Amino acid sequence: MDSRVFAGLLFLAAWTTVSGAEPVGPFCFSAAPFLDVYEWYFEAQGGSNFVITGRDLVGNRAQSANGFVAGGSFIFGFSTYPLSSSEDPVLGGGTIHLDTLSGPAVCYAPDFESCGAFTIALVSCPSRGSTPASAARVQGRSK
Repeated sequence: MDSRVFAGLLFLAAWTTVSGAEPVGPFCFSAAPFLDVYEWYFEAQGGSNFVITGRDLVGNRAQSANGFVAGGSFIFGFSTYPLSSSEDPVLGGGTIHLDTLSGPAVCYAPDFESCGAFTIALVSCPSRGSTPASAARVQGRSK
């Protein structure tokens, strides 16, 4: 997706939210080197601020996030909620550069081994059921 298209869609999210429409999305983001794929819906909150709802498609875990546009970047923070007691909650954040639609990010989990630095990048959303339910390198899951 061209960066101008994504920026235009963020503008559309701001406009449609003001007019009472549904949040805009889904937008999907990879989190390499992790196998996680975030599926996010954006809802403008005024100015350049957004509330994001969605899920991590790997493991089908709920997510909440917020962010804002500053200059040529979208700055965000997120939480991924555990699906079971064998997983840890994950907190993180990063920057998506609007010209490349990718950027640096980091996640934190209580075990410190199942998180760390990653690159977030806009990707095509996978078809339902095509992401693995379990994988070796997933945020918040111990090895």
